[in-house]
Amino acid sequence: MSTPSMLFLVALLSIAVALAASNPTTQDYDAFLEATVTQAVERRLQQAPAQGEMIQNLVRALLKPLLQSVVRPNTVRRNYGVFSIFETQVLESRVVVLGIGSHFLPVRGVEEVVQKLERLARKPSPSVVPE
Repeated sequence: MSTPSMLFLVALLSIAVALAASNPTTQDYDAFLEATVTQAVERRLQQAPAQGEMIQNLVRALLKPLLQSVVRPNTVRRNYGVFSIFETQVLESRVVVLGIGSHFLPVRGVEEVVQKLERLARKPSPSVVPE
């Protein structure tokens, strides 16, 4: 085997080991989702500051319980060694995220879920009518 071929093989194996060592876990995915949803909602709230504080407080209060009770049980992680694919069914949407090298790349559905959360937060609560 020639020296350039050997160097290429060593480099390739080194990259594979580094990717395997930094393959994201389900806990990393939870942290990513929390940060992504928070950033997206804050970005959208800047466009409508009048409702911003109320919705932002609501999202902050409900985000962790939502992740723990709804997202985590409905998430499937497929581990391929050097990368993982996370699929989550939430709010009648399918979220697909690629995790590789301690980074997450949303493939499908993250913005759709954020929009649904915003709509839920903006819906007026039903008034209670005393009997």
